[in-house]
Amino acid sequence: MNRRPLQVLLAVAVALAAGALTYLALRAIGLAAFDGSLSRWSRLTDPPETAARFLTPDFGAFCIESVSGSAYCWEETITNQTRFEEWREADPDELGGAVSDLGSPYPCDFRVASPPFNAIDRFDDPFCFEFTYSLDSYAISDRHEIWRWSHHTGFGSALLWGYCPIAASPVAALVVGLFVSRYLRRSRLRAGQAE
Repeated sequence: MNRRPLQVLLAVAVALAAGALTYLALRAIGLAAFDGSLSRWSRLTDPPETAARFLTPDFGAFCIESVSGSAYCWEETITNQTRFEEWREADPDELGGAVSDLGSPYPCDFRVASPPFNAIDRFDDPFCFEFTYSLDSYAISDRHEIWRWSHHTGFGSALLWGYCPIAASPVAALVVGLFVSRYLRRSRLRAGQAE
């Protein structure tokens, strides 16, 4: 009996399964990296006074009102791989009213993790344009700590995670198919020598 057609069919089936599994695994990792599922909440430096609520953002910074009624704006600067955080005092009358987004939807399709605390105030600062997406979500915990969930992605990551699985799947299928066919050929030769 000629077993060659069965061996070829087995090699093709294993190769196709390897290609499909590679595609599914890379696609799942890509979606998790792209939609923010891998981002986590991190605690920011405490303001000079106890935070009570968020105020209208001030040109790239977010501002809080303290329990005493003072206003402070948090700014982050990154230069030469060094990150600086600072709270500066601000005039509450110039900032506008309270801003709160507890439970509100945001335009980017991100999966914001639930905060690891009870939030007394929260707001989202989204930026969604073409293939550039970012979302900074800020929250004040019930212990008056300030937390941030941040996720930024762009065109490059969309290309990487969108097309990498498509390109890697046939390569994985080819490599696995070659290994399986080589293994089957060697086992057939060994069986022929044993007879």
